[in-house]
Amino acid sequence: MNIKGSGTTNAGKIRRPARKASASPPPVRPSRRSSQVTPTELSGWIKKARNLPEVRQDLVERVKSEIADGTYETPEKIQIAAERMLEEF
Repeated sequence: MNIKGSGTTNAGKIRRPARKASASPPPVRPSRRSSQVTPTELSGWIKKARNLPEVRQDLVERVKSEIADGTYETPEKIQIAAERMLEEF
């Protein structure tokens, strides 16, 4: 048998149709929320921040200490938390 050619074959190659180049990329859909803050929104946030209660630093420090010591979570506190969660539902 005599086969003519360069010894290579294209039998294993898959030919895909050429893609047409588009003139412009597909349109971008705007997101629901803008990344910009309006002056009205900013004003509202500032008012809310001014009306926040002061941080009870003594309480924060006590709770941090209890958590670090492993004494913060007690059966009573867990029971109260569970009851409050059930009230929410």
